[in-house]
Amino acid sequence: MNDLLFAVNAVLPMLLLITIGYILKKFKLFNETLTKGINQINFLIGLPVLLFYSLYNLDSFKIDVNIIVYLTIMIFILFFLGWIIVHFYRTKKNRKGLLFQSMFRSNATTIGIQVALSLGITARASANVIALTGLAIGMFNVLGVIAFQLYDDDSVKINPINLIIKIFTNPTVIAVILGFIVLGIRPMIGNVLVIKDYLSPLYKVLGQIAGLAAPLALITMGGSFSFSSIKNQIKDISLGVFFRSFFAPFLVLGVALLFKSSLGFDENHFPAIISIMFPSLTVAVVPMSEYMNGDSKFAGQLVVWTTIFSTITMFSAILLLKSLGLV
Repeated sequence: MNDLLFAVNAVLPMLLLITIGYILKKFKLFNETLTKGINQINFLIGLPVLLFYSLYNLDSFKIDVNIIVYLTIMIFILFFLGWIIVHFYRTKKNRKGLLFQSMFRSNATTIGIQVALSLGITARASANVIALTGLAIGMFNVLGVIAFQLYDDDSVKINPINLIIKIFTNPTVIAVILGFIVLGIRPMIGNVLVIKDYLSPLYKVLGQIAGLAAPLALITMGGSFSFSSIKNQIKDISLGVFFRSFFAPFLVLGVALLFKSSLGFDENHFPAIISIMFPSLTVAVVPMSEYMNGDSKFAGQLVVWTTIFSTITMFSAILLLKSLGLV
């Protein structure tokens, strides 16, 4: 019973916040312009502050290379598996890039980190989650562009140099890099917490923004949901949901559990798998599909339905790992 309550307490707040956003939309308190504006502010300020603040408050600079290598390899394996399956799957060409991304790309920044950091995990596990969030942002962006371009001859071609610049100027990536720089410098200055000890008003504001960022992101995510007719999309949506909410996350988790002794995995590693692999398809695919000639309405439905089903699978995974003492 305690394990069940633990899993419920981890997932239910996320679901309630998304539901609140959807209810606000139904009462016309949210519209497209407002949700876009809030998301932009959160992308530029809220989520980067959350990542930096979480790193800043860690006691030590410790990242486990084994979980970073493992998840990086698994993301590329999922990428190639998705490419093979989607290549032979019959559907509209402008949906293939989206189905492809359902295999390997998740909403780690908004949903994953919110759930993982709410599990009461160790400082070492938190460092792994945050480091992998920054790494995943870069990989997901690069692989997402490739996925779109493989199935659209007319899309705008992305300059590789510009893409690299875009990744390293992403506010969340910058926040993660700054956070680890601060952790690295701290032992050199006698482990003094400069912001906390000498700039307490700034530290307090950072904490308030960090506390607001993830809930606000989830509320606005719910406010952007639109349930439209899926009669002509149900087969493709079902495949996307299967990829994102069932096959990919449980493949990665299953291999990690099966070989956890060989991989050296324990409770410090599995929260990162929950954070990176179990969330829904990222909402970023909707504007990206508009830019790269994808089916943006189909993208929106994939986000909605993978969010619903990923909540169930994330709950199941947390319950399993809690029963095994791995979260």
